Amino acid sequence: MHMGVVKGARSRWGRTAAAVAAAGAICMVESGAAAAADHDTVVDCNRDPNALVIALGTAQPGSTSRIKGVCFGNFVINKDLKLVGVDDAVLDGHETGTTVTVNSARVELKNLTIIHGNTVNGGGGVLNNRGRVTLDDSTVRNNTSSQGGGGIDNQLGTLTLIRSTVRNNIANGSFGFGGGINSNNGTVTLDHSTVSDNFTGGTFGSIGGGIENGRTKLKLISSTVSNNSSAEAGGIDTYNQSTLTLIDSTVSKNAANTLDSGGILIEHTNTSATLYRSQVLDNTSGSNDGGGIYNQSKTTLEETTVSGNIAGRFGGGIFNGPTGNLTLLRSTVEHNTAYQDGGGIYNLGVVTLHDSEVRKNHPDNCAPTPIPGCKG
Repeated sequence: MHMGVVKGARSRWGRTAAAVAAAGAICMVESGAAAAADHDTVVDCNRDPNALVIALGTAQPGSTSRIKGVCFGNFVINKDLKLVGVDDAVLDGHETGTTVTVNSARVELKNLTIIHGNTVNGGGGVLNNRGRVTLDDSTVRNNTSSQGGGGIDNQLGTLTLIRSTVRNNIANGSFGFGGGINSNNGTVTLDHSTVSDNFTGGTFGSIGGGIENGRTKLKLISSTVSNNSSAEAGGIDTYNQSTLTLIDSTVSKNAANTLDSGGILIEHTNTSATLYRSQVLDNTSGSNDGGGIYNQSKTTLEETTVSGNIAGRFGGGIFNGPTGNLTLLRSTVEHNTAYQDGGGIYNLGVVTLHDSEVRKNHPDNCAPTPIPGCKG
């Protein structure tokens, strides 16, 4: 009997991005201890597209700049600042480097659209290097990185998205990872936010179409990861001492084009995942395993639904590998399809069902290792 593919530890080519040297029109905001300005600064890029470059050069630490129009440049921020957009303000990297780079600073980006960053390193739209970055009611779209984080790259930092969107970004290298967001050694929180329509290039080496998560605490609250694609882990890849928590969130319509895990990939035994009141829906792994979830570690689903997912081989809903320890509490796995075996759950490890149902999957509900409480 075919026992499925057992995944081992894989090398992570270039996953730790170095700090990006900004290219093109650059604004360096130098650190200092001056008190914040008594009033906000209004920056009108409708009159001068380079106005923000000038304004940031004189900004006081802790001050707020209110931005109008489309501002062009690659902005490197090394001190605490708040940038607030007015009337659909845009920060445009003009395809000459990362649009916004934050180095060891606390920065809030509110009501802004961040576009057209393009870098050979990490973070096309935003690079957070050891900083604390909050995006509030903002959009990061149409950015490109050759390595990690087509939209956002979080390196040893804290990243928070509130009512924000990361979409249509690309990590286009042969080993591209994190088309929307890449995080290494950090903390990432998405609150009422969306990561959608992002992509990683490479036929076999790319991973994490929506989010790539290494040595990071990743939490999604009332958020959505959808319509992302990659060679492997179309939606979310979490690995190497990471924790993944989904609360009232949805992972849907993501695709692994050539390898495993259309929706969520939980790698390595030192990684864990918890899904609470969440949904994993309509994801696909085109020719391999784990249409919805591919689990190699400790994962708990509570009041969660896994439905409508498709695997080219094994585990339409969930593929639970030999090191996988999967627990379902008041959860449902239904209407999933595997083209070979294990339509609901393909189990090679340990699965525990508590007040949960695995039903109406094709061609069967559970295989090949029996799961107590699962029939057919």
